[in-house]
Amino acid sequence: MDPAMALCGPSPALTAVDLEYRAEELNYRLLFGRPIHITTQLNTFGHRISRAWFTPKSLFGLDLWRGAPIRNAAGLLRTRTTARSCFVLETGTVGEVLERVPQVRPGARVLIGTTGQRRSLFFLAWLAQLKERCELLALEPEFFELKSIAIRSLIPERDRPEAIGFPDARADAA
Repeated sequence: MDPAMALCGPSPALTAVDLEYRAEELNYRLLFGRPIHITTQLNTFGHRISRAWFTPKSLFGLDLWRGAPIRNAAGLLRTRTTARSCFVLETGTVGEVLERVPQVRPGARVLIGTTGQRRSLFFLAWLAQLKERCELLALEPEFFELKSIAIRSLIPERDRPEAIGFPDARADAA
C-alpha cells in the first residue's frame, strides 16, 4: 500500500472506481487509465473486488459487463450477456458538477458512453484499433467527446468501427 494512502486515507479530490469480477456473472474492469493506487479487497477463486483511485483530470475507460448462466439446446452451460455499458471518463475536481456513473465515486465527466451489447462491442472494437495507433492517454478529452457523436449515430450492424475515425497522424507529428 502507498504510504501516503495508509497515513491519511484517500483524499476527497480522488475518484474511486470499484472493479469486480465474478466468473460467468459480471466483469467491471478498466479498459485503460493510470490509477495512482489500486487496492484488492477480496481475491478468491472466481471472485475479485478491487478499487482504483484516480487523480483529478485523469482519463480512463470502464467496461461494465453483466451476464447470466443459461443452458443451450444441447444442455451445455453458457453465459448470456444481460447488460453491458462502456465509458470513457474524465475525473473531476473538488466542487465541479459531475455525472453519476455506476461504480465511480463521486462521479465523472462522461466523454463517451455506450449501452447495450452491440453498441458496446462496436465501441470496444474501435478502442482496440485506436490503442494500436496511439497512446490513449495522450489524446485530449475533446477527441473522445467528438467521437461520442459518431458512436451514437453509426449502426453497428452496418458500419465498421473504422468509420468512427482516428486522430490525424499529421497533427500528431507536428
